[in-house]
Amino acid sequence: CSGSGITPVFSIASTALATTGRRVRVYYPNQHRDAIIFADALAKLVEEHPGRIDVVHHVYDEIGYVTTQQVIDFLAGS
Repeated sequence: CSGSGITPVFSIASTALATTGRRVRVYYPNQHRDAIIFADALAKLVEEHPGRIDVVHHVYDEIGYVTTQQVIDFLAGS
């Protein structure tokens, strides 16, 4: 069994927002909405840092698996 990998990403995002003026973007795929770890905490970061953090939830059950083009679009800022 493997983890989601969100714990270190959440820590890095939180620290960057608290200690720098940088923007943070998180692309976070999950099987279904109930599987989104730190959903409330991420929403709180978005609320506390308007315009500085974008969180994109990619839910497989709703829109299928992540494609290469979706990652390219995210990295390009689309």
